[in-house]
Amino acid sequence: MKRVLILFILLALASPCALRAQSLRFTRAVALGSRTGLLSWNSVPSARHYRLYRHYPDAAPGSFDLLALCADTSFADTLGRTICADTVSYRVEALLPDTLLRSDTAGLYYQDNVPTSPCSLRLCSVDTLLGRIRLSWYPSPDTDIMGYYICMGSPCRDYDTVWGRLSTSYLCPQEISDAASEHSFRILAFDSCFQASPLTPYFHNPVLRLSADSCSRLLRFNWNRYVNMPDSLLRYTLRYRLNGEPQWRCHHAAPDAPRQFDTLVADPSVSHIDA
Repeated sequence: MKRVLILFILLALASPCALRAQSLRFTRAVALGSRTGLLSWNSVPSARHYRLYRHYPDAAPGSFDLLALCADTSFADTLGRTICADTVSYRVEALLPDTLLRSDTAGLYYQDNVPTSPCSLRLCSVDTLLGRIRLSWYPSPDTDIMGYYICMGSPCRDYDTVWGRLSTSYLCPQEISDAASEHSFRILAFDSCFQASPLTPYFHNPVLRLSADSCSRLLRFNWNRYVNMPDSLLRYTLRYRLNGEPQWRCHHAAPDAPRQFDTLVADPSVSHIDA
């Protein structure tokens, strides 16, 4: 009877130590960047392998997805998506020959601090069939782009939003896109955290004006400086018709070059001009 009692006491004293030896917990959890985290946990004797689980903040409460099977006790996680200032939770399990140990939960705080790359201008023109201004630009090189903000005027004011990284064309509404008026636009890209890129430079739609004094045969053409792609813009070509006869003139597009052309109508019977 005494032997049985002594053996029971010894087992009772050894049991908490055995449980502590078989516990599983995270020993390190640190975010190394906006999408990378490092996790470590203690080694469990006789563990066949470890299963690491991950829970995104917008997933169903308590739902953990299997992330990796690990033979070691550390893992570097690279997120496949952007986290906008929130916590990703992790849990690890050790598979033993006769049981399964589950760890506590570790959380890593990720914040997207990568600046959004700007987009580049392509074209600002006038759709002559619709009489409306059409904008187009090259997509931002980033993959995490949700869309583009378009602003108008100087100073640049919020105007409209185009959704989608590859949606890089925009037709302005009729009420502000009079083809005979000059408007200035700038565009910026924004990512899934609504972080905005730098604004593009201003660019303008081309506007041609024709004028003549009363009872005068001197016609004056003038146009605005077309700020669109200054490095690739070489010249302006003025095309017009006098009573159905095609005419054209070329003008250099340097910033200080004149944007005006005067012509004298030799025939006083000319009554129709298209430019």
